[in-house]
Amino acid sequence: PSGGVLQNLMHVVSVILVSISTLTAFVFSKGFADPLTKLSAATNQVAKGINDVQVPASGSDEIAALSRDFNTMAKEVKRSAELQRDLIANVSHDLRTPLTAIVAYAEGLTSGVITEAAMQKEYLETIAEKSKDLAHIVSQLFQFSKLDMGDFPVAMKDVDLKEELAGYVRGAQKGYAQRGLQINLTEISKGITVRID
Repeated sequence: PSGGVLQNLMHVVSVILVSISTLTAFVFSKGFADPLTKLSAATNQVAKGINDVQVPASGSDEIAALSRDFNTMAKEVKRSAELQRDLIANVSHDLRTPLTAIVAYAEGLTSGVITEAAMQKEYLETIAEKSKDLAHIVSQLFQFSKLDMGDFPVAMKDVDLKEELAGYVRGAQKGYAQRGLQINLTEISKGITVRID
């Protein structure tokens, strides 16, 4: 009879050990696999362009550290996407303004409405000026792309702030006046130097 009890006891111990081992494996895999599954799903969302993604990152193990790094990266991707959207909106606006003026003045000339030679000359000058503005914007975009790639030659120089702003105002006054607006420069002390490219 004692052999049967021992055998039963061994069987019970074996069942308990197998149960503990299975439970440990399940808990370990759950604690390890679940965060990785969530991290993988979040990575796929970012890859699809869904930038407002964060994963739980509690604890101090390697998976929590990886999750925190992912959250930082996801925030940077989101911020970069927002900056790109803003840039595209601003560039679109900056391009639309001179293009609208060029189209309007060209239509005025080609429709035959403007017949006076002096007025035709003024329209052509405006078209030329707005074309230069467009070329300048395209040049700035090219420079921006070089800056973004880290290949931008910076040529800093000291300029007088009053002279720089006065030159801008002189160049912009005509365009503003054509839209019924007036631009003026308030008094700025001479001798304020700024270092700019």
